[in-house]
Amino acid sequence: TDARQIVSEKELSQGNPNEEFFWHGAKGVGVFDKICCSGFHVAFGRSSPRGIWVSTNSQYSVGYCGAAAADGTKAIFLVRCTLGYMGQQNQIVNGERTDSHHCGNKSVGHVRRDDMTGGGDSRYVIDRNNQVYPAYVVQFR
Repeated sequence: TDARQIVSEKELSQGNPNEEFFWHGAKGVGVFDKICCSGFHVAFGRSSPRGIWVSTNSQYSVGYCGAAAADGTKAIFLVRCTLGYMGQQNQIVNGERTDSHHCGNKSVGHVRRDDMTGGGDSRYVIDRNNQVYPAYVVQFR
C-alpha cells in the first residue's frame, strides 16, 4: 500500500499526507546504487537517531555524497517524502505514532518550521522505508 494512503488514513493526519521534496546524500559503499535499485531502507543508515535523514538544504546533503566519479561528477537525490504528522521521535499522540520528526523540534503536526519556513534546522528523520521515494537523481560537478 502507498505511504500517502497509509499516513492519510490515520486519524492523527486528518487526511493530510504532508508531502514535500527534500534532499538526500548517500555515501556508503554501494548505498547509492541500492537506493536507485530498490528504494530507501532504514537499515542503510548509520546516523543516530536511526532513520532516513533528509534536508531542505542541498548543501547539507552534498556533504553526505559519496566520492566523485572518474569524470568529477557527484550525485544527490531529490526525494518525495511523506512527512505525515510530525512530532518527537517515536512519539505517541492520541494513541498513534508520529510519522516523522524535525531535528530542530520546531515542526509539529502538519506545520513545517525549518530553515525554509522561519525555523532553524533543515533536517528531518523518517523512520519508515515507504515514506521516502527517490524521485530524481541530480548530478553535478
